[in-house]
Amino acid sequence: MEFITLKNPNKNYFVVKSNKLIEAKYKLTLNEQRLILLLISQINMKDEEFKDYVIKVSDLMDLFGLNNKNHYNIIKEVTLNLLSKPLSIPRETGVLHCNWISSAEYFENEGCVKLCFDPKLKPYLLQLKNHFTTYGLDNVIRLKSTYAIRLYEILLKEYCYYSKKRINFIFSIKELKELLGIEKKEYPLFANFKVKVLNVAEKELKGKSDFYFEYKTIKTGRAIT
Repeated sequence: MEFITLKNPNKNYFVVKSNKLIEAKYKLTLNEQRLILLLISQINMKDEEFKDYVIKVSDLMDLFGLNNKNHYNIIKEVTLNLLSKPLSIPRETGVLHCNWISSAEYFENEGCVKLCFDPKLKPYLLQLKNHFTTYGLDNVIRLKSTYAIRLYEILLKEYCYYSKKRINFIFSIKELKELLGIEKKEYPLFANFKVKVLNVAEKELKGKSDFYFEYKTIKTGRAIT
């Protein structure tokens, strides 16, 4: 089997996503997000069909920062959870609901796992000609906040659309939380949302990535909206 690896110093990996996929609503843990981005980075722009992507457990341990004896169970849990983590993609005719991957197969004697994307994602990952965003996997793969990764994608999409100029974007708190997959019951107080999400993402991107943001709040009356 041909293995995916991040340890090839002569290989640069890029994430290429349809903008509709960036706008999709979903909620993934940090390791689930990292694994999906790693899989996407293996797609060749000329591919007409998804392939089976095989990853060594040792490389996943490095990617996830695991060093304990329970790593197999943790990796199985991540891949198994992805089979039931839906995403909602806006379309002109309505909304598409599907999962990220359609199968996960383990080869314990060979120390690897084989994964395949859901076929419904083909229009958003394969043969992309326009309305897509590209970035280097290295810019996000080591970030420790899944919200930093999502904000990176969301803002980079808009940045590229506006010809890569410094620009201001205005998001309502409600809209931003929906894009980040934050449920209504999470961070009901803006102060918590600011500290746990916005400030963490802002600091991480400034210190670890090639693209960053700064923000200020806007009030409607006395409430930050």
